[in-house]
Amino acid sequence: MFSSITAAAPVIIDCPKCRKQVWSVTNEGIESDGRTIADDGDTIRMRMPHPLTAWTQIDQLLLVGTCHHCGQRYWYAEAAYPSVPVANWTIGTPQFNFDEQGGLSFSRVNGTFHGTDQLPGGGTWYVVRYNASWQGAEIIIDQHIVGLHVNGKSMIGGNGVSSCGGNAAIWSSAAKLVEMITPKAVAFLAESRAAS
Repeated sequence: MFSSITAAAPVIIDCPKCRKQVWSVTNEGIESDGRTIADDGDTIRMRMPHPLTAWTQIDQLLLVGTCHHCGQRYWYAEAAYPSVPVANWTIGTPQFNFDEQGGLSFSRVNGTFHGTDQLPGGGTWYVVRYNASWQGAEIIIDQHIVGLHVNGKSMIGGNGVSSCGGNAAIWSSAAKLVEMITPKAVAFLAESRAAS
């Protein structure tokens, strides 16, 4: 289901239009030559699958970026899963992210993985695992990124990327992607916790 990404074999993420490299995922996280990988995004409004009661506070986003080679707008979905329930937080910028009470902090990347399952509509699936702390306890947060897909331009309206606007079919596709990966993401996290 997931294979480790090593320093010798990074995963190259290509633009879905021109097929030139947009960024790569190494064993230390996302490498993008100092460029942003997303220009804007918003929360994917969706009901999470039933057995996810303990993970109801995960953050799921639809993000839009721009290829720096051809200018194509692309979109991808991102979802994060903590090893324990964590309240009131978003992915944001992990190394500077705190919840409203200042209780959640990310320290470092603790491995990256490539999802080997075929995704609907194609695209890549990878995971960046962070060591983090929540209320004084050490936890793990897995950040899953699935995409890239064209038609990102159709997601940008007068208020940027907004869950109340843009292409409804793409919002639905993003929600379905998160629904599809969630059981596997939670199982992967549970296996990792059991092995440690």
